[in-house]
Amino acid sequence: MAILYCGNQKIAPVIIEDSGGGSTPSGTTDVPLTRISDDGGNEIGTHYMNFQDGNGNTFKVIVLDFQYTTTWKNLCSNSGAITNMPLYSNLLSSNNMLAKETATQNTQVILDWCSANGFTSQACTHCRSQSFTIGGVTYYGQLPNSLEALFIGKNYPFFNPPYANSFWSSTQYNSSNGLYMSSGGYLSTMGKTGSQGVFPVLEIPL
Repeated sequence: MAILYCGNQKIAPVIIEDSGGGSTPSGTTDVPLTRISDDGGNEIGTHYMNFQDGNGNTFKVIVLDFQYTTTWKNLCSNSGAITNMPLYSNLLSSNNMLAKETATQNTQVILDWCSANGFTSQACTHCRSQSFTIGGVTYYGQLPNSLEALFIGKNYPFFNPPYANSFWSSTQYNSSNGLYMSSGGYLSTMGKTGSQGVFPVLEIPL
């Protein structure tokens, strides 16, 4: 296990696994906080973790700077269950900390379901309105999954936010509630029609 630092401040431990060819990060991990710029040289956010999905694909996750966030948006204009999305409401049998759906996958499922049923998602729509070209590829904002939201919360002071703000994740808790990161520093639940902040992330394949 290694300890990461930002300046002289300890951030968090990182699990290092031996892959047979030396010690390398594997799967979903903390990473050294690294500022990210788009192809125009504009700093847009911070690479703060890597996320591995259920297919074994790993993504560099970048939380966009505070100027790209917004407040008081709903997850969905309807409180019913979003089909084709798992429910993560049991610590033993359906633990949201073990969810393997990417933010990109969740955001698209929510938008597709809302569109097909005449509803809207203010949170997902805001995320998708943010786009940046990095390495010649255009990436669109996504609503972070529960683990990505938790990692944002863990590193929150290092992102230089002007204030503490709660924000949605894209992970579904049960048929009527979604998971959000509270300003108190823990994951909690709220009806999908309720309002929370929106912190878009970019997921870049590694």
